[in-house]
This record gives sequence, structure tokens and C-alpha cells, in this order.
Amino acid sequence: IVHTMTYQEENDEWWVHTLDDGKNTRLLEVRKRNEWTGVLLEPAKDLPMFGDFLDGLTYRNTIFSVQRRGDAHIQTNTSPESPIQIIRYATYAGANGTFLNVEEWPSEKKGFLGHVMPTELLAFLPGEAPKPDLLADMDL
Repeated sequence: IVHTMTYQEENDEWWVHTLDDGKNTRLLEVRKRNEWTGVLLEPAKDLPMFGDFLDGLTYRNTIFSVQRRGDAHIQTNTSPESPIQIIRYATYAGANGTFLNVEEWPSEKKGFLGHVMPTELLAFLPGEAPKPDLLADMDL
């Protein structure tokens, strides 16, 4: 994990971890509703980034329906003084556990395509929410 962003919307909180194995960079979204879940995401660079967040859309021949949308406050772990940013987001669900996340930042829109990770592939250990880590940006 080379970077973590904490998303907060009202009483809901989730984390997006940037994973880098030296060749590929992916994102892992982790949240707890009834149980812990993880969604492995990759940038969707060919997703059209215009217009408003709709109730549904078709992307790569898959129909996606809006699951949730709103505004989230985001804090990064790059330093304790990192400014909190507010973004608009929409999460769309498709067939077979696919998800499409669209985020509208102040300067751009970003899209991510992902799949729910089977919980047997993940080990969620007890502990506290990630805290800002000043060592995250250092090459050790």
C-alpha cells in the first residue's frame, strides 16, 4: 500500500488504498456495512467523462445501475496537514459483482472499474482506521 485516502459521508466511512507492485497500480476500496468488503479497482480511462451522474449507463457492453451517489470528504495520508477535499461521486453496480465508480474532483472526473473481492481472499484484521503516515511517501 503506497497511499490511502479516507472517504467520509455523514456517518459512513471507507478507505481507498493504492496498491503498487512495481509493474501495476490498482486501488482497493474497503468498507464495512454489514461485513467487511473489498473492491479491486482499475482506472477506466476510456469512460466518457461528460454530463451528470445518471441513474444508469452502459460501459463496455455492461449495463450499470446507480447504487449510491453523494458528496464525500476526502483526507489523504500524505501528511496530517493535507487539506480535506470534497468530491461528488457515484457508484454503479453491474452484473457478476462489477462496479463502476465515478468521482468528480474540482479539476477533473475520474472513473474506475472493479470487481468485488471474494472475502475468502482477504484477511481483515482488527485495528483502528488508517492514520496519516508520514513514511508513506519515503523510499525505504
